Amino acid sequence: MPDNDPSRDTLVARLHAETMRLAVSIASPASDERMNALLDELFVVTTRLAQAPARDANDLSLKLDVLCRRLREDVAPENPGDVLTYLLAEAIRGDHAVLQERDPCHGPSQG
Repeated sequence: MPDNDPSRDTLVARLHAETMRLAVSIASPASDERMNALLDELFVVTTRLAQAPARDANDLSLKLDVLCRRLREDVAPENPGDVLTYLLAEAIRGDHAVLQERDPCHGPSQG
């Protein structure tokens, strides 16, 4: 959809976009000082995202995207609790996507 999509104007959507921008920046080489600043900024933005209320199903999808990405990046494969938490979060995200497809009245149409 074009940039006038109202779901992009939500606080959650703006914070999600900021986490994505920071994730790209963190993946690039940087000095220790710059990397620490980026990680600190990501922590603050993610905290704000956690506190922001989801306005609709799309906002919830965006929050689940960040949650699953963070869990995937930090999972310790030798720790069954980490793996289970990650799998549960991905299952919830998948279930939510299926529910959105079944009931497009409660979320943006996927198409």
